Amino acid sequence: MVNDLNRRHIKRLKKGGAKTRHSILYFSFLTHSQEIAEELVQLLKGYNETFHPGE
Repeated sequence: MVNDLNRRHIKRLKKGGAKTRHSILYFSFLTHSQEIAEELVQLLKGYNETFHPGE
């Protein structure tokens, strides 16, 4: 999903449809969103192991 969003934004950049400052914010947002999602998955795994052992 992130790769697809990156490709779309790169196309916008090449066409001149995006500004540099917005691009930096956009890529930063994507990166941090992905990191948050990965951390959430780890937290949920820990929760399941703690409260639902053996499942």
